[in-house]
This record gives sequence, C-alpha cells and structure tokens, in this order.
Amino acid sequence: MRHLRDFFFLPYVELYRRMVSPAHPIKRFFLGLLIFPVILIIWVNAYFITSMFAYLYGMQVADQVGLVSSPVHIAGTGSMYPTFPKGSGDSLIDQAREDVAAPLMRTYPGGIYVLNRWFHRYDLQRGDIVSFANQKTSELISKEGLSSTEADGFVKRVIALPDDVVQIRNGFVMINGEQLDEPYTASAKSTFGGQFLPDCTALTIPEHKVFVMGDNRKASNDSRQGLGLVDEADISRVLPFHLQTQYHALWRDSSKDVELTNTSLLNSQEYIDKLNEIRKAHGVKPLKNQPKLEQAAKLRAQAMLKYNDLSFEATRSGYTMEKAMKEVGYSNIIWGEAPTLGYYSADELLENYAQFPAWEKFLLDKRYQDTGVATVVGELNGCPVQIVVQHVAGYVPPNYKQADIESWKAAHDKLAEILPSWEKARTFGAQYEEKKSDYESIISLIKERMDITQTVYTRMAANQWLTDAEKKLVEKDKELGARQNELAKMLNGSR
Repeated sequence: MRHLRDFFFLPYVELYRRMVSPAHPIKRFFLGLLIFPVILIIWVNAYFITSMFAYLYGMQVADQVGLVSSPVHIAGTGSMYPTFPKGSGDSLIDQAREDVAAPLMRTYPGGIYVLNRWFHRYDLQRGDIVSFANQKTSELISKEGLSSTEADGFVKRVIALPDDVVQIRNGFVMINGEQLDEPYTASAKSTFGGQFLPDCTALTIPEHKVFVMGDNRKASNDSRQGLGLVDEADISRVLPFHLQTQYHALWRDSSKDVELTNTSLLNSQEYIDKLNEIRKAHGVKPLKNQPKLEQAAKLRAQAMLKYNDLSFEATRSGYTMEKAMKEVGYSNIIWGEAPTLGYYSADELLENYAQFPAWEKFLLDKRYQDTGVATVVGELNGCPVQIVVQHVAGYVPPNYKQADIESWKAAHDKLAEILPSWEKARTFGAQYEEKKSDYESIISLIKERMDITQTVYTRMAANQWLTDAEKKLVEKDKELGARQNELAKMLNGSR
C-alpha cells in the first residue's frame, strides 16, 4: 500500500522541486502557496482511495477465506424457533417478510489453498446452522407467495452428514442407531416424518449431501418433506455449533427426553380449556368435556391404529364413530371426529389445526356442545406413533315444516274418526262372528296407528328430533296402513 501512495505522491514533489528554483526565493514562496494545497488534496484523495481499496479487497478476501463473518437475515416464519424468534405478523407471508435476527455466519467452506493444502477450510458438523439456496428453495419460496427479492434461501440446522444413517422414530431423531440429543428443538418428542423421509424409515446420507431440519419441528419445511437432501455445494454460510453458546439460554433441558418414550404429551383437559378460550374469542359457546365421548374417542383411536384406517367411514374396520358412541351409551343429533397422528402438546395441536381452515371451522362449529379427547400410543406397521382423536357432538332443533306436523295430527284425527264405525261391527251378529278375527285385526291396527301418530305428532309439535325407536315407528305405520287398507277392502266387499 505504501508503494501505491508513493506512486501518486512523488511525481508532484518532483514537479514542485523543478518549478521552484533556489535562485528565486520570492517566486519559490508564492508558487509554494499555490501548488502545495493542490498537491495535498491530490495526495489525500489518493491515500484515501488506495486505503479503501486495500481495506475492501482485504475484507473480501478475509470473508471468502472465512476469517470474518457476515450477518445473515432470518425470516420470522418460526421454523428455527427457539434459536431465532417467531415473527409477529398475522399471516405466514407477513412473518416471512419480517427480519427477526441477523446472526454472523462465516463463508462455507472458506479456506485458502496453498502448497497442495487447505488452510482455514471448514468441515460441516452436526448441529451447525447453515444458509443455502437451490432450485427447490426457490420453488418453495415462490409457492409461499414470496418473491426472490424477499427471500433467496433457507436457514436450517445440519442433522445428518454423509454416511450417517438417519431415522425418525417415536418423535425423536436417531443417528446411526442412537437417539440424538437436541436441546435446541422447540419441544421434546416433536419430530415426525414427511413424504421424503417417513417415520421409522432408515436413510443413509450419500456423499456431498446433508440432511437438515428446522428447530421448530412442527413448523418447518425441511429435508423430511419437499426440500429433500441438500447438496453441500448449495451451502453458502455456516454458524458452527460450538459458536452457538449465545443461544443456549433459549434452549430447553433435554436430559430427560429419553424418559418420554411411549408416553403421551397431550393433556386433554388443557387442550379443551385452550380450545374453549378460542371459541369464546370467536363468540362461540364452550364445549363440555363429556366422559362418554372420550371413551368413544379412545375406542375409535384403537381401531384406527389396529386397522391403519383414519377414515371417518371406517372403510377397513367397519367400526364407525356412531358404533363407538352406541357402545359407550352416548347419543346425540349431530357429531364429528378429528383424528391426528403425531406427538402434540395442547398448544401444538391447536397450532396444527389453525393451519387448516376446514379443521378450524369444524372445531369452532357452534352446533356442538359436547366433546371428548383421547390419546393412544401404539404402532402402525411396527412404527411407534401417537394418535389423538377428538369427538364432538351437539343438539340442533329440527325445525319441522308446519305442514308435516299437521299431517300427523290429521292422520290421528282421521283414525279416531273411523274407529267407532269398525267397533260397531261387533253388533253385526253372524256377519261379525264370521269375520271376527279380521274385524278385530283392523280395530287393533287402527288403535296402534293412533298411538304411533299421536307419539310422532307430539314429538314434532314440541320441535324435538325423533328417537331411533320413533323413526322405526314411522316406518311401521306405513306397513300398518297398508295392512289396514287391505283388510278394509276385503271386509267392505263382504258386506
């Protein structure tokens, strides 16, 4: 850098020396006053330019080598919570547009190659946080409704390295057969598989690839899903695990994670209480915890795991929600069911439902008054899993049409009107004795139909749903009416 300054400075010194001769001291003095400021300004500018050039070039080289770190902006989607904060936006897009952190991360892999050797080059380790971009990240970002100027890559944590065998089992990550200690995750037993790596499926990481996940496992699109494995060449920045001590205070105590194997994380009453808070905020009456519905939900959960069938129609088991309710002695007018696979706490389950408008609408339905929630830990295809089943049920007035109500009253009145004429047949003497059984049958049919029509009319007039037994009576009345008409035609023809 000194040689560069001399290059700019010395020619002006020589010019000054030649123009100002010692034989003319006055001329030397005034020319000095004129030329020196110009030379000084030129020299200062040259010094500043060369210094900045040297500094910027030096910083660029240092950054490329990995001697210095640069900030990487973290979006507020919450996928790396609790290490980095969640955004405060109302929607995922708003959160994705927020910058919630800017950790200093060094260039990856960095280093300088001298004499056939790499110096200061970094090798990835499990637990490192990396920034990367590729075609899949661009597609996922675009799918979320963001532009390339708003987001240009992902930030995730390295979980598995080349030659590692990774498996997700029972809510935890297994590396080479050992459960990985992960204090940085948002909650214990919160990792579940996806379409790329389903639960209980072993995957060997190939050369030059890494398996990455977000710390908030239930809110991260990563290597388990559409992202897949990440090529090391796509990684641009890295925050080594051993330099993450500033985040330790945000992490949880993972020392007892192993004790959570085969246990449920969901407190049903806590979940119902929190759901009722949400219903209240939406102006909907709270749900009542109904023990019989909880029993029915447990029976359904067991059947779902046994037959690997979460469908409401129970196409494999044939054991529907309606059958489960009947088995425990519960009945209502309308009912619904929400099954979910995964190790969820109360807050996490509600957050999961909130991502799906159909489920949120279902759980906020004002027609439901009762609920029951059951969790069952079991296996699907030999893989440990937890299933949460919520049952809801409620009563809604039928609001019958007035014409339908009046039709039943009219039917009863008509039967009451014709009954005396058929009872009078008992005074017909020989004619009655000859067809006595038929006359008594039609009288009995009319009386039975009068009881049915009165029962149905009373229930409908009170705007109450017909019971299952009463629905059967309606069908029976049709049969009795047909039989009554047959007997009436026969007896009238014999008179």
